[in-house]
Amino acid sequence: MSHNSDAKQGRFFEAKLTQRHLLTRRHGAVALTLVGLFAVAIAISTGRSLFHAATNSPVHGLPSARPLLVATREISHAGPSFLTQEFTGIVSARRTTQLAAKALGRVEQLDVDLGDKVLAGQMLVRLDREQLQAQRDIIAANMAAAAALLSELHNGPRRQDIEQSEARVRELRSLTELQQSNFSRTENLRDSAAISAQELDENSFRTQAIEAQLSSAEKSLELLREGTREEQLAAQRAVLDGLAAQLKALDIQLEEKQIVAPYDGHVQARWVDEGAIVSPGQPLLEIVETGRLEVHLGVPPDLAENLIEGAILVSQEGIEFPATMARLAPAIQLATRTRELVLELGQSESRQVAVGAAVNVRLKTRVAAQGYWIPTAALTAGERGLWAVFVAVPKPNSATDETAATHVIERRPVEMLRSQGTWAEIRGPVSATDQIVIEGVHRLVAGQSVSRSDDDDSRVGRSEGFLSN
Repeated sequence: MSHNSDAKQGRFFEAKLTQRHLLTRRHGAVALTLVGLFAVAIAISTGRSLFHAATNSPVHGLPSARPLLVATREISHAGPSFLTQEFTGIVSARRTTQLAAKALGRVEQLDVDLGDKVLAGQMLVRLDREQLQAQRDIIAANMAAAAALLSELHNGPRRQDIEQSEARVRELRSLTELQQSNFSRTENLRDSAAISAQELDENSFRTQAIEAQLSSAEKSLELLREGTREEQLAAQRAVLDGLAAQLKALDIQLEEKQIVAPYDGHVQARWVDEGAIVSPGQPLLEIVETGRLEVHLGVPPDLAENLIEGAILVSQEGIEFPATMARLAPAIQLATRTRELVLELGQSESRQVAVGAAVNVRLKTRVAAQGYWIPTAALTAGERGLWAVFVAVPKPNSATDETAATHVIERRPVEMLRSQGTWAEIRGPVSATDQIVIEGVHRLVAGQSVSRSDDDDSRVGRSEGFLSN
């Protein structure tokens, strides 16, 4: 009997548990059904709200949503005021010189080495010059003698020489008078037999000889009194000038034996040592001017014409410094089809870079356009290889309520002429006054009602465009 009661009690509990379990399953199914219905209701409500926000049409029983705000700008003002392009340039010295000897010689002294700083006029290399110095000493002595003779000729005869000549003239005059008296007496005795014809002839010839001596002495005295002739002075000056020219030529050869720095800079290379015999034209040292360095780069011809001077930046390893435009090659290089641009760095900037280093050069150019420049973010993919832009067209009689849309989106196909960095040049069925959407075009579709953002100008950032070459 107890066994039967236990069996009944077991079935009772089994029935109880089964009924509760079934009840729990029913409650779970009902709960899941309620959650699903609530989610569907939320989805329907959200869809109606989104549709209402997109079309800006009121839905019965739901509040009106604010329209989508878009940033727009007139196409004529959407592009940058200038473009910035980046190139790679090579730092080079303004002047690089290989110093060589002009004549055969032996290196006697060399005072610099690789990397040393040199100053303009500093003696760097000296060759032997003993033979040239000896030749110079000989010519200098001859020149001193010629100069002394010229001074003597210029001063004329001394006073003592003139007085001596005057005394000689007086002596010969006395002798001439005495001889003339003797000859007169001898001539009176010609008719008598007291003198022979031979004695008469001897007295006559003696008188003529003394008169000739007197005439010569008088001429010499006259020459001494007149001084040196101008022709003699000119001839002696010519001799002196010739010796001076020879001396100058030797001085030039002696100077060429000393090789000096032509400008301030540094020693880039050294090819000889002391004692080496060098020939004419053989390079000895290489000097580079490091005070003001230059940057050489090739730029497109059209960019060179629109370059904005005073807006050039050179950077290396994150350090930027300004540069100025120095020269622009007039011709286009055949190999690269570019024009060589030379930039000049300041003295302080030149100390921060090394010759031969590659640097980044950022150039600003004026915008030259065939169509309209717009931000590339304003473009969206179009059909048949074209692009498209979204234009915000004002609604007619748009409401003043802030929750009402004021513009309708139109999709305009355009052709991209060129793309440079974050800017693109386009043309197509757009006008300069159209309000183009410049941001968030992925959220828009044609026919969508929107409102313009009040702070669209602050989002454009059109002060500069950046191009990378």
